[in-house]
Amino acid sequence: MSLSQLVDQMFTMRNRALKWVAIELVWIKGAGVMRLIEEKISPGGQRLGAIYMRDDGLFEGHLHCKRDFSENNGAMVTCWSDDYEVCALTETLPRAETIVDEELGF
Repeated sequence: MSLSQLVDQMFTMRNRALKWVAIELVWIKGAGVMRLIEEKISPGGQRLGAIYMRDDGLFEGHLHCKRDFSENNGAMVTCWSDDYEVCALTETLPRAETIVDEELGF
């Protein structure tokens, strides 16, 4: 499904007064547009796990590390790295959640 088809479908659903569910679309370098399903931070706060649904219906788990950088005013800012490790590619969401949870140390 293309991005424009998805947007059309979302507005159609909303206009029909069906339950509105916000879907965050994320552009992933090299992977295109995916739907963000869930994000979790590891118990130590050093890693971020994210689960996305791809256009082909598979669920993909990503792991991001924290990184620090300096802003123009010299203040240090902590954010999540744009680089990621794919830790799961599954047909079901519960399996992707289990893999990401294990990788994060839950």
